[in-house]
Amino acid sequence: MSPEEIFSQISKLIPTSQLDNGLATTVVETLKAKDGRVTDVVFAEMSKYVEVQLRAIHEIFTDEKLDKSKSFGLHLVDALRDCGLIRDVGGDSEPIYHLLRWYFGERNDPHHKHDTYDIERFLAYWLISNRILLEFNHRKNTLERAVYMDIGLNPVECAIGGFLTVTARITRPNDGTLVERGDVQAVTTFNNGSQRASPMTYLVSGRNWSTQISTSGATPGLYSVAVISIDANEKFISKNLAKGKITTRLQAETITQTT
Repeated sequence: MSPEEIFSQISKLIPTSQLDNGLATTVVETLKAKDGRVTDVVFAEMSKYVEVQLRAIHEIFTDEKLDKSKSFGLHLVDALRDCGLIRDVGGDSEPIYHLLRWYFGERNDPHHKHDTYDIERFLAYWLISNRILLEFNHRKNTLERAVYMDIGLNPVECAIGGFLTVTARITRPNDGTLVERGDVQAVTTFNNGSQRASPMTYLVSGRNWSTQISTSGATPGLYSVAVISIDANEKFISKNLAKGKITTRLQAETITQTT
């Protein structure tokens, strides 16, 4: 079978909900074969289509137009991470960040060498392209936008069993107005990996959100706090984490005596 026939048969086996129709149309229009191998044109057009779609997803998600310097290739990948469409996990970006860096690097050969490629490589690149688009369209509709927030901790160092107060001022990045309504939570991650979500209340006097978090049951060590804000029309998560330390009562008493 020709590459065109193989693509047609495989695409018909994929459920419609799991197929990006625009990408499939791009393949149909640009897929050419030479001596049973796929020409470079379809690779270039697939990656171009994915790039355009990811740029559109970023702009819908943030309601901002991307600067030209961040609109292409690896710069676009970093922009997706910066706005929260790609998250950090355990101090590193999640695997799809590295997949995207490989993806846009992999297109360099077809862009510059004008060679032909085996059908397996073409199918793999198409299926990865399709998966990337499905994933980011889903993220666009479900994830919170990452924005900088003014988060305060009091005290920063807290003895086990005590309470710490978290405050947050949330500013909309597009117009600078404050978020004063919605479901806002402070999510604390303790040293042992456990998490605690605490609802926050808006204080008109301070024009910020506030909550108290119990450290009962926490383990000594560092902790971090992220803030999530969800309303009917907008969702935000703090790009920055507030960080502090949980101490034993003995450590807290020693710190108090030395100060």
